[in-house]
Amino acid sequence: MHVRDTLAEMSSFLMLCLLSAVGMPVTKGTFTLRYLYTGSIGHPDQFVALVTLNGTQIMSYDSGSGKTVPQLDWLTEDLDVKFWSAENQRNMEQQLVFKRMSVAMLRSFNHTTVDGHKYTRVSECELDGSKVSQLSDRFCYDGGDFLILDRFADTWRAAIPQAQGTIQMLDASTVRVDLEQECMVFRETLTHLEGAPLAQQAPSSVTFTISVVLFTVMVCLGLIVISCVIAKKRGTNGPGYIAGPLGSLGVYYAGNQKTNPDIV
Repeated sequence: MHVRDTLAEMSSFLMLCLLSAVGMPVTKGTFTLRYLYTGSIGHPDQFVALVTLNGTQIMSYDSGSGKTVPQLDWLTEDLDVKFWSAENQRNMEQQLVFKRMSVAMLRSFNHTTVDGHKYTRVSECELDGSKVSQLSDRFCYDGGDFLILDRFADTWRAAIPQAQGTIQMLDASTVRVDLEQECMVFRETLTHLEGAPLAQQAPSSVTFTISVVLFTVMVCLGLIVISCVIAKKRGTNGPGYIAGPLGSLGVYYAGNQKTNPDIV
């Protein structure tokens, strides 16, 4: 192995040590929370709400019972009556939105019959660590996009021409803010639950950084000791050998060779 290659490897390792010592950012995981609302247009009593976390259904609501039901054991054991009351209230408000929007959808298409038409609303937020990194909200009619929230412009975008007349029915800014707040509250609630995925995250950045620094110091001290031992054993090998502590290389020049030394 050439001296140049060895120096490059050693420099790379020391650079990694330095980056670890100052503390690299810790990713606590990305979690996707989705609210799915579906209903049969013309039948306000046929409304269902589902909440999923990372694709796993965690609770549901239907207009027949008027109750939000947990789908996982840790939700049943750890959440109080206040939480479930708030979830019921949110789902009942969404049922009212369904009634209003379904009528507007029928009118926008000039449909005179209500049977066979389906309403869908999908509200979704992506939680990256302690913040909402992505957020989306859309209404669908018979499986196709109808209205789509533009979170950056705080406006609704008509996915089809028939939806133009319904853009002003819901205030986009209020919808965005409410959804962000719901997601953050939900995150804070689940973070404190022992069985929830959000509670099973990486250590805090401070604890992680201290651990990495201690590990790095121990590794570097070990390398220094090894280097000193090698230097002591090899230091008497003759004038052709150069030895030293960490940062120096033991190099042996074979015979009178002046270039491309061999590493001992």
